[in-house]
Amino acid sequence: MTKKKVVLISFTDFENPVLSGLQTKMNGQANAFRELGYETECLYLYGKKVVNDRGDFVKSLSGFSLRNSFFSAVESRLKSFDKTPDMLYIRYPFSTPGFIRFLNAVRSHYPDIKIVLEVPTLPYGREFVLFQKWKLWVDSYYRKNLIKYTDLVVTYGNEQSFEGIQTINLTNGTEIPDLAINNINKEEIFMFVAVGNWRFWHGLDRFLSGMSKYLSQSPEKDIQLLVIGDGKDLAKYKDITEELRLTRHIRFLGEKTEEDTKKILQKAHVGVGVLGSFRKGLVSHSPLKHRLYAICGLPFVFSTDDPDFSGKAKFIYQFPPNEEPVSIQEILDFYRKGSYPSVEIINYAQQQLSWKNRMEKVVMFFISN
Repeated sequence: MTKKKVVLISFTDFENPVLSGLQTKMNGQANAFRELGYETECLYLYGKKVVNDRGDFVKSLSGFSLRNSFFSAVESRLKSFDKTPDMLYIRYPFSTPGFIRFLNAVRSHYPDIKIVLEVPTLPYGREFVLFQKWKLWVDSYYRKNLIKYTDLVVTYGNEQSFEGIQTINLTNGTEIPDLAINNINKEEIFMFVAVGNWRFWHGLDRFLSGMSKYLSQSPEKDIQLLVIGDGKDLAKYKDITEELRLTRHIRFLGEKTEEDTKKILQKAHVGVGVLGSFRKGLVSHSPLKHRLYAICGLPFVFSTDDPDFSGKAKFIYQFPPNEEPVSIQEILDFYRKGSYPSVEIINYAQQQLSWKNRMEKVVMFFISN
């Protein structure tokens, strides 16, 4: 019996190490489809090339619009297949004339193909500031055409539809690797770690303010924060660190490989999750960093509800979604009073967070509809 085929598409430049988490996500989704019996191929941007994950397709892009060149190359790749793909799973790149033309061409060439758009954040308007807002105008004008070509929208919130298209609500998953179990000497400096492609909605400033307040009040324990990653607002967080005189307690480590990041996480006591998603209007979310902490067996803190952890997992501590500094003392008390064996946290991740479980819901949608 011939396997069905799904093609995962992302206009995301994976040459940029800041976006390595998104590439890990795409690979996890692809592996989940494989486990479900699909032949898969990933097509994504790498610098000025479109490449696939198997390494047997690379096409250099040229022309005025990198976006248009990308989707033209993807269209050509689809036409080169021996058989028609059964599904396209596309990370939503915002609507433009070129993207709508691509969808129209695919639907015209493959009338029966299933087209799924993954919209990672809704609402997404607050992610754009100043001159970037022109992208929102273009998107809002052209996305009205999506309903003509799209069968399903995957979201990570509670929306029942997107531009009139039915949605299915998921949370982010993860792949569960074999990891060494966290083994910490609890008498050492208490180590926090924060991972991110740093933007204002990560709310790291709330944690920095909390550190400053804690250290000014005869602290019972010496603390340190390791910050991994880059991003548009990293410089702002460094400035806050200087202003609050926290440089002795904070180390900015820059970008790290996935392997090195996991090694650092395994030596920490508590992970710092997202503390400011409310700033872009979210009441629920499922950040990839929370899943990374869990697969590394690390307790962590955050604010805005995460459905896979809020009210379910004992190894998380949740702060209110507001602008108040987080209480470091509350975190230390939470850690001291609880027992959070790494093996139990990893077991929770294995049972609750697999990508296979999430992609199976997408497959079942088309089986039952």
